[in-house]
Amino acid sequence: MTEPKTKQKPKTEAEWAAYRCRMECRMGREAIDGKIKSYVQPLEYALFLLLHAIEDLSLQIEYSQQAKQTK
Repeated sequence: MTEPKTKQKPKTEAEWAAYRCRMECRMGREAIDGKIKSYVQPLEYALFLLLHAIEDLSLQIEYSQQAKQTK
C-alpha cells in the first residue's frame, strides 16, 4: 500500500473519516506486529481498531453521498 503523494491536512468530513480509517488500520497492523504496546492482547486491540475503522469508512461513504446530493 502506498501513501498519498501529498500530505495535506484533510479538509472535508469525508476526508477526515477516510484518514481516521487509514490510521486505525495502520495502528491495528502495528499492534499485531508488536510495534504498539497496549493493556490488552494485540489481537483484541487490533479488532477494536478494525471496528472503529469500519465505522469511519461507513461515515466516509455517508459524507460523500451527502456531498454529491448537495451539488
